[in-house]
Amino acid sequence: MEIHAPKAPHSLKEFLRELVTITAGILIALSLEGVLEWNHHRHLVRESRDNIHTELSENRRELEDAMAKQKTTEQQLAKFYTTLVDLETKRGSITTNLQLNISLADLHRTSWNTAANTSAISYMPYSEVKAYTEVYDLQAKYEATQAAVLNESSAVYSLGGVLDRPQPSDLRGAEKNIAALRARLGVMRDLSTSLDQRYANVLEQKKP
Repeated sequence: MEIHAPKAPHSLKEFLRELVTITAGILIALSLEGVLEWNHHRHLVRESRDNIHTELSENRRELEDAMAKQKTTEQQLAKFYTTLVDLETKRGSITTNLQLNISLADLHRTSWNTAANTSAISYMPYSEVKAYTEVYDLQAKYEATQAAVLNESSAVYSLGGVLDRPQPSDLRGAEKNIAALRARLGVMRDLSTSLDQRYANVLEQKKP
């Protein structure tokens, strides 16, 4: 904004008129700057909100796909456990083809991080920011549980040698590994149910 010095007034009346003109010009310029800034913030919030909702929608699809496949994983683990118990009881050899497939949800938080880094969330209503924060925090807990499941599944994947040459101590250890993984999957299942509902609640909210 540029302000040019007025011409030297020839009277008090002319001086006052020039002063009023300058003051009015300054106020108008400041008002226009405020409107432009307000529009910028409004656009920033709208764009960030749209990106967050798109990201959450994609995350929900990923989660629901993983939830459906987790049922198969739990069935496979149940078969593993039954086979181990049979081996320990009958002292036989394994003849069943056992498989274990772990499906993980590929979840993202890029849009949320961008909104925070650009200060877009500072212009959103508190209730909206609170809802986003809660859903992304729960998502982080779910991802941490996924990582633990993947880590514990490695102990089950290594059961090939045990099943080929079963020893009582090895079988008992394998049973514990499977039981631990099944328990962890139970935690992940509960978290996924809660996270899916949280996704739904946020996505169903009417955008301000």
